[in-house]
Amino acid sequence: MINYQGVARNTQGSPISNKVVYLYISILKDSPTGIVEYKEKHQVTTNSMGLFSLGIGAGTVQTGQFSSITWATGKKFAKVELSTDNINFLLMGTQQLLSVPYALYSGLPWATNGSNVYYNRGNIAIGTTSPLNATLQVNSTNTASSYAQLRITGYKPRIDLDYAGKTRWRLASLDNTHFAIENQTLNTQPFFLTTDGKVGLGTSQPVTKLHLNNGNILLTGGQDKYIFFGDTFPISGQTEAEKQAKGLMGRFIKNTIGSDELLFNGAHLTFHTYEAFPGFEGYIRYFYNTTNNISINMRSTRIGLGSTDPKAAIHIASGDVYLEDATKGVIMKSPDGSCWKMTVSNGGTPVFSKIVCP
Repeated sequence: MINYQGVARNTQGSPISNKVVYLYISILKDSPTGIVEYKEKHQVTTNSMGLFSLGIGAGTVQTGQFSSITWATGKKFAKVELSTDNINFLLMGTQQLLSVPYALYSGLPWATNGSNVYYNRGNIAIGTTSPLNATLQVNSTNTASSYAQLRITGYKPRIDLDYAGKTRWRLASLDNTHFAIENQTLNTQPFFLTTDGKVGLGTSQPVTKLHLNNGNILLTGGQDKYIFFGDTFPISGQTEAEKQAKGLMGRFIKNTIGSDELLFNGAHLTFHTYEAFPGFEGYIRYFYNTTNNISINMRSTRIGLGSTDPKAAIHIASGDVYLEDATKGVIMKSPDGSCWKMTVSNGGTPVFSKIVCP
C-alpha cells in the first residue's frame, strides 16, 4: 500500500472543506497517458482545509490487481480524479512515482496472498540473468570450486513432482538413514537408498548392495549383455581374456540356434527357448566345451553328463561313478518292492544288502 495525501479543490480553486468526496486512483504504465495497469475507487472526508488521506492499494478495485503491478518494469504514473457527487469526476493531475513504491519493490515483482509469497510472471534465475526453459534455474560461478546447490533442510525434507495433477512423484529423505522415490498417486515406494550404500527396489530394508524384491531384471539392446562380479570393472577395448581375468563375468547372449545363454568366463549356461526347440523349451544345458557339459531335460526329467540327449534318468556318456565312502552304494528296487543296496567287498565282489526303501 502507498500512503497518499491531497487537497480537494473546486473549479475556482477553493478548498472543499468538511465534505465527502470520491476519487479514482489509476496506475499508468510508461507515460502519463499510458495503459492503466490498476485502478481503484475511494470515498474520503476532507478536513476544514480540504485535506484528505488514503492508501493506494486499499480502495475498491476497478481494474487489475495491485499485487500484479509490474513495479520493476518501466516507469509508473499515478492519475487522480475527484468527484463530489460520485458521478462527474475531474482530473486533479498525473504524476510519476519516483521513490514509492520502488523502495518497496526494487527487486522482482513478488506478490503476497495472506502469509504466502508468490511469483507468476516468468522463470526465476539465481546466478544467471537468463534462465533457459526452467521455472527455477540455479547457476554457480564459473570456478572449479563453486557449486550450484539447492538445499532443503528440516524434518523429512521432500520434493514433489506433479505431472498435470495425474501422477505425483516424491523425492523424500524419510529419516537420517533412508532416501526414497515415492509414487504418491499409487502410494508406493519403489526405490530406497540407505546411507551405507544399499539400494532397495520394491523393499524399504535392503540387506545387500542391490536388493530386488518381487520383480525381474531385463537386459535389452543388442546381443551381448554383461553382469560383472569383481573388484575392478572391465575397460573398453580389453580382450575377453583380459575382462575375464578381472573377476567373474556373466554375459547374456543369443547363440547361433536362437537359444538364450548366460556365459561365465567361457562356460555357457544355455536355456533353450520354444522358438529354437519347439516342444523342448524346458531344456537346460551347462557346458564348457562340446564334451564337458551337463544337460537337463525338464520335460523328460533326464540328466545327461557329457550327453546333450540323455537316454535315461541319469546318462553318463563318458566317465565313471566314484563313491568314496565304502558304506555308500547304489540302491535298487526289486520286482517285489524290496530295496537293495549294492556295495563292494574288499575282494571286489558286489555285496547286496536288503534295506528299508528310502
